[in-house]
Amino acid sequence: MLITHRLQLDTPRPVALALGTFDGLHLGHRAVIDQVLQGDFIPAVLTFDGHPRQVLEHKQPPLLQTAADKYALLEEWGVKAVFSLDFASIRDLSPEDFLHMLCTRLPVGRLCCGFNFRFGRNGAGDADFLKAYGEEKGIEIKAVPPVEAGGQPVSSSRIRNLLMNGKTEEAVSLLGHPFFFTLEVVGGDQRGRTIGFPTINQILPDGLLQPRFGVYASRTSIDGRYYPSVTNVGIRPTFRAHRALSETHIIGCSGDLYGRRLRVELLHFLRDETKFDSLEELKNAISRDLHASLFYTYPGK
Repeated sequence: MLITHRLQLDTPRPVALALGTFDGLHLGHRAVIDQVLQGDFIPAVLTFDGHPRQVLEHKQPPLLQTAADKYALLEEWGVKAVFSLDFASIRDLSPEDFLHMLCTRLPVGRLCCGFNFRFGRNGAGDADFLKAYGEEKGIEIKAVPPVEAGGQPVSSSRIRNLLMNGKTEEAVSLLGHPFFFTLEVVGGDQRGRTIGFPTINQILPDGLLQPRFGVYASRTSIDGRYYPSVTNVGIRPTFRAHRALSETHIIGCSGDLYGRRLRVELLHFLRDETKFDSLEELKNAISRDLHASLFYTYPGK
């Protein structure tokens, strides 16, 4: 899949372009992406570096995915090109100028967006503006209605709230896939190894959503194969300046994984973090966590 920060594609074949921030790909986003996959178009996505709210309000909600994980998932869905633009450089374009830029630099045959997509200076452009532009220019426009679950629209903010409250399976049902992160395995203090439960350690980057701290049933992807695992997410005060840390014990896999970038998917919240009075209590709790984790699976490899 092509990932570029320039609006340029050397092909005469028309492009179907999905427009949006796509701040954590979920079922609503998938419905938009499905529209670019139909027909004889090159399926592509136009998104932004970072989050527009960072530019407009100098703050942004925690992201559900890193940029790399977002791109990887878009590729899994069948997207062939991603154009990731600097939002600050285009924020003051009028809606007309924004669309003119897209359609003169790319061979656009179809534009797709969600029902609430806004664009152009002060968000003056919307789905109705896009439809009128498409009629004038002979470009197909697909404005996708909201995808609902439980009588409410699926949204990134709703999913964030679920994850921060430990309602992992509800969040997964709205995402359409597990909440996951792909991060480098770093060295730890070897505590797990000394009690018979070695773990891989991954530091959650700034800006990424921190799910409710505690223990999760999870699965870990290594060389294309998923292994059942148990993951503890929390703060280790002695570990790299109080950064949130993911510690995962992988069932049925051993070997040196330091320096590897591994994908860990959280499937079910098992319990909150607990301080144990003895090493034996800790070992017994981990054993119970491992047993419980085997009951939670997700379709996949």
